[in-house]
Amino acid sequence: LTRPRKSIVFAMDGPPPAAKLATQRKRRQRALDRGEAQFKLLETLSKSRNKKVAKQAKRLIVTKKKKWATELAALAITPGTKYMDEAAAAILFWTWQRLQRKS
Repeated sequence: LTRPRKSIVFAMDGPPPAAKLATQRKRRQRALDRGEAQFKLLETLSKSRNKKVAKQAKRLIVTKKKKWATELAALAITPGTKYMDEAAAAILFWTWQRLQRKS
């Protein structure tokens, strides 16, 4: 990880085609839905009377939660989401502050 001392450069690309955005959003949503279904199944198995199955399910729950959090983050960075709107506003504010200091 780098620690910039004076400035940060953000390289931004233009908006992607609408069809690509829609496909990407559907793919990410399917992955999220699949993760939720797996998580529910693992929770059910973790309550199993078979101690070995319950123990393995509990271990998998921890692993799946980390992966699921990553998939949620991927959904957040899709253009048009609240997160991206807030990120854009934060970048604009940061830029405005820097320009005001130079004046």
